[in-house]
Amino acid sequence: MWIYLIPGSPFGWITYERPEAAKMFNTIAEYGFQMDEDLGKAATRSLEESGLFERVYFTLGGETEEADLILRGTARRTLYRGTLITYGLSAYGPLLWLAGLPAGISKNQLELQLSLQDRANRELWSGTYGGATSITQGLYYNFGNDALNFAVLTQEALNDAIRDLEHRLPDIALALNASE
Repeated sequence: MWIYLIPGSPFGWITYERPEAAKMFNTIAEYGFQMDEDLGKAATRSLEESGLFERVYFTLGGETEEADLILRGTARRTLYRGTLITYGLSAYGPLLWLAGLPAGISKNQLELQLSLQDRANRELWSGTYGGATSITQGLYYNFGNDALNFAVLTQEALNDAIRDLEHRLPDIALALNASE
């Protein structure tokens, strides 16, 4: 990131594969996110709101014996790429931000792998969902939103997964009935 301080360098950049553990972004100091808990709770809420299942609850693994079906997920990719634009002016580049020029670009990428299993840990359904997006930031617009799109990408991925799961429910029900 500090390369932007070299005179003539138009920008500096930073890349994190685990943004929740990072300590420096374009416009924020850190991103408060607990991957396992936050993604699990988001999936729980999305499934509750979908109405596909009678009862949905979140657990970190302790109550899975009570469940007929278990949704497991893995974040296969969380990527943050930030570019801080200084227009080749080194430490003086931010003066142009005062005039409304872009201060940087933040790119967020997310890929989730989800699987639905029965009590015997047989996989009944699985899929990989995700996407990428970016925002341009300036002092007067999108400032502080470096990682905001991770929430949007998570919601979109879960919505795609639920639509896919809804189409597969008849097959899942057949598989469950055949195993009884």
